[in-house]
Amino acid sequence: MRRKNLRAGLGGLTAISLLVLPVASVGAITGTAAAADPSPTACDGTVSLTNGGFEQPAIPDNTFRFVADSTVPGWETSETDRKIELWSSGYKGVPAAEGRQFAELNANEDSTLYQEVATTPGEVLRWRLDHRGRTGQDTMEVLIGAPGGSLASQGQLTDGKDAWGEHSGTYKVPEGQTTTRFGFRAVSTANGDPTTGNFLDGISFGTGPCLVTTKSVTNTDDHSPAQVGDVLEYTLDVRNGGGDRAVDVVLDDVVPKGSAYVPGSLKVVQGAGAGQRTDAAGDDSAELRGDAVRFRLGAGATAESGGSLQPEERAVVSFRVKVLTEAVGGTVDNTATTGYADPLHEGTLTVTSNTTVTPVGPAADLAVTKTAVDEQVAPGETARFTVTLKNNGPSDAEGVTVTDTVPAGLELVSGTTSTGSFDAATGIWAVGKLAAGATAELTVETRVNATGELTNHVVARSEDTPDPDLSNNEDDATVTSVTEPEPTPDPTVDPTPDPTVDPTPDPTVDPTPDPTVDPTPDPTVDPTPDPTVDPTPDPTVDPTPDPTVDPTPDPTVDPTPDPTVDPTPDPTVDPTVDPTVDPTPDPTTDPTTDPTTDPTTDPTTDPTTDPTPHPTTDPTGSPDPTPTSDPTHTPGPTHSPAPAPSDGGGGGGLASTGTTALVAGVAAVGCIAAGVLLRRSGRRSRRS
Repeated sequence: MRRKNLRAGLGGLTAISLLVLPVASVGAITGTAAAADPSPTACDGTVSLTNGGFEQPAIPDNTFRFVADSTVPGWETSETDRKIELWSSGYKGVPAAEGRQFAELNANEDSTLYQEVATTPGEVLRWRLDHRGRTGQDTMEVLIGAPGGSLASQGQLTDGKDAWGEHSGTYKVPEGQTTTRFGFRAVSTANGDPTTGNFLDGISFGTGPCLVTTKSVTNTDDHSPAQVGDVLEYTLDVRNGGGDRAVDVVLDDVVPKGSAYVPGSLKVVQGAGAGQRTDAAGDDSAELRGDAVRFRLGAGATAESGGSLQPEERAVVSFRVKVLTEAVGGTVDNTATTGYADPLHEGTLTVTSNTTVTPVGPAADLAVTKTAVDEQVAPGETARFTVTLKNNGPSDAEGVTVTDTVPAGLELVSGTTSTGSFDAATGIWAVGKLAAGATAELTVETRVNATGELTNHVVARSEDTPDPDLSNNEDDATVTSVTEPEPTPDPTVDPTPDPTVDPTPDPTVDPTPDPTVDPTPDPTVDPTPDPTVDPTPDPTVDPTPDPTVDPTPDPTVDPTPDPTVDPTPDPTVDPTVDPTVDPTPDPTTDPTTDPTTDPTTDPTTDPTTDPTPHPTTDPTGSPDPTPTSDPTHTPGPTHSPAPAPSDGGGGGGLASTGTTALVAGVAAVGCIAAGVLLRRSGRRSRRS
């Protein structure tokens, strides 16, 4: 906890209320200025103390030290032993007001602690400090004046042991005073010992705070000019060149046009809380805010507010961006701003850094695609590929080459280009210059020398123009080389030879074709199937051979045609069916055997009757001029002419005669048909 007590002194001993001055009244002290590069470049006329927080020399943590004033930058003491007492923050439970160290007034004897600065007569300077009691209420006095003369009191300051009190005031430099001493003297302590008590920290005397922000840029890819994709690192150095501390220090830097922020690159390089920062808001003293980065700087900086920078104290931060395509041919420009507050004045002061300018060279995004014209080929054939190259810009591409690499199994033969030239020996297509947005094409012919999948690779490059995207500079195309496939064996067929079959050729069979047989198809025979004939097998016919029929030819029958029989059909016999005869059976006639007929007299049922026609019988019905009896035929003992019908009409004799004649006619027709067949068979035999 800090108690704030503002006082003003104008060289006298009377304490008066602080005179609040407009920022403009302190001129260069405030750091406000018309825009410069940076603004300001320096803090002119600055008056300030050195080592106002007693941070030097550094002493161990949780202890105190008596050190010679010659080792404490800026400060002197009137003690005869020239000792200054320093405490580290936290020693005996007392924290520092700022930083990690503070001082105790009067090390070993009652004395004055002071520092001298160069001043300009007539100027108004301000002072401020933090004061605290050690064991209770301690009182001290602020003294300002010319060295060697009497020092004017700026008032007495009293504070307890539980908190730091903050005090400030102003001082107008008298005429002729070019050096001013600013000092302190103990008035009283809670325990009565002037050498114990009256802690001091955060002392300033001089002009107001004045921040100067300096920016620099480094191309981490070491290209000049920068190329698309290069990473630029910006470093910002914020220094307090004024005479008083700056508070609530916040730096903002908009990511420059033509670039993109590199995630995770926020870093405090030097100063309070040095180290990496996250991009998220609310977890530390820096974050990415939309398209800008923000750092809260100085001692005591948090996720919500900036910290403080003492006179001559600095904070250094950095972040990175990547150059984008839109910056090609132009520049990436960046300027930062730093806002802060003067403890003695309301409002926020803003300064700008210098502007860094990074030129960006040309860039051309080459994209290549490769396709196989012939996706399936065979060894010995030609496989063709098409290579298409496009310049996506934004700049023209210079020195463009495309390298076509074929695998083992393919041999480059030739290439045809729309621009440039192709060397089949090296596989290099020299394109040369390719304008932004233009397309070029190459057709490559290769010879296939192997089977399998054969992949052809192509790479595009520009020797003179940077390519911002190399992901589309290579491509592949594959062809498949195959031979005629072998027939797939039928899995249902056992390829094992039948062991019961002798594979030896029959030595009695002459395999030589018959030279007398002309194998040429008969040109007069139309091999086209008859469209009127349905080749579908009759489903009502069982194709299974009759197991009761022996297919073996009768060895007693000579199949040789009778050479004495003329197979030529009798030209006097008309084979045409008599159209006047109705083949339909008489529906009035019962084909069933007449039950009144004696079956013993029916030659078709009489077992004693030989149904075979008599060989001497003329089938035409003419009487045989030389009738003879069949010596093999013996009539049955009961054989007799059939009795006449009971009506006595003589019909029985006529019926018998008609039947005999019908049987004889059928036999004759059978003989004629047999003769015709024999003649045709003989002809076939002679033709074969």
